[in-house]
Amino acid sequence: MKRVALTVIAAAIMFTAFSGAVAGASNVLKTRHDTVKNSIGNIR
Repeated sequence: MKRVALTVIAAAIMFTAFSGAVAGASNVLKTRHDTVKNSIGNIR
């Protein structure tokens, strides 16, 4: 039973780390998109 609990905790920690990585990548892509969009708007 203790081993199962540790496995669940480990999975939760891994999921949290993965979620953070995805959020970070998403923020970088959004910033890049917004920069390009604003640059194109400034040309017009």
